[in-house]
Amino acid sequence: MNVFTTKHHNALEKGSLLMKKLFKSILSFLTSALLIVCLTVPAFATTPEKTIHYYNDGSYLIETVSLEMPAISLCSTNKTKSKTATYYSKSNIAQWEVTVTGTFSYGNGSATCTASSVTTKSYVTDWKISSKSSSKSGNSATATATAIQYLRGHEVQRKTLSTTLSCSPNGTLY
Repeated sequence: MNVFTTKHHNALEKGSLLMKKLFKSILSFLTSALLIVCLTVPAFATTPEKTIHYYNDGSYLIETVSLEMPAISLCSTNKTKSKTATYYSKSNIAQWEVTVTGTFSYGNGSATCTASSVTTKSYVTDWKISSKSSSKSGNSATATATAIQYLRGHEVQRKTLSTTLSCSPNGTLY
């Protein structure tokens, strides 16, 4: 092997090492950039938002959902949250409630509800839940329940409540 071949061979090895280092650097940069772009800033719970609906007989309904600060992300994200509607008597006593739980996929300018479920609870013995259902459509999850109030074994009144939880493209629930 002559001197020229040895120098040429060493130069090729150095060039190959430089290319490997450059490739690793570019790969590291792209991986870091992807992580930064797709990382979501954690959401922080704020004071639950309450909406009150009054009925003619003095009873009322309070809808509650814990809102969150919107997450900042360029990638699509999933979130599951609940919204509860509680029916109160005119004496300010909680009677029964219906809760919708929705799972949402959001980001990149859109939001979609991927799952919806319903739970109910009666706080007093004279209200019995007679039916309940949940549905999803677009960016919303809805729960509906009907309860019957009994007095000495006889139906006094029937009340149907619905509550809807929706998600914006940035992950804000309302």
